[in-house]
Formats: sequence, C-alpha cells, structure tokens
Amino acid sequence: MIQREVDLDPVIPIPREQAAPLVLLADSFWSSVTLRAEGITVNVKSLLGLMAIRKGIRQPMLLVCDGKDEKEAAEAVSALLESYKNLTSRNISDIN
Repeated sequence: MIQREVDLDPVIPIPREQAAPLVLLADSFWSSVTLRAEGITVNVKSLLGLMAIRKGIRQPMLLVCDGKDEKEAAEAVSALLESYKNLTSRNISDIN
C-alpha cells in the first residue's frame, strides 16, 4: 500500500471535465485508488465520488493506492492531480 498526501484545495470542487480523465486514469490500474480525509473515503474510480468532494474538507487529503501496480498508480494519479493544480493557478493568474 502506498499513501501520499495531496493538497486538492486549489482544485475542489473537481469539475466533470477534470474528474472524468482522472477516473479513466485510475481505472486503468488494477490497484484500488482512494482519497481519504476526515473519515471520508472516496473511490477515485468513481466520477460521482470525485465530484462530491467539496470545500471544507481538511487538506491535505491522503491518496491511497493498494494493489499489484500501486506504485505506478500513485505516481500517475499524483501527477495528474498536480497538473490540475497548476492549470488552476495559471487560470487564476491570467485573470489578474
């Protein structure tokens, strides 16, 4: 099992346009891929689960990957989440 802290505050709420590729990516791995915080566990392979994450959940969340390809899953999902944060930051700075 691999656990990594991820700060999703700049990304939450996760819109459908960003949740769908994340679900497809997570689903391409055999491992379970979940996000955990404050007693809440969200299956990253669930579009509705991802879109249900709202502001106010303590950050950072814990990305947990468990299975035979857990290392690859953790790296890929972390990288995609990081790219979403960078995209959000660029969009905000472009407005200012």
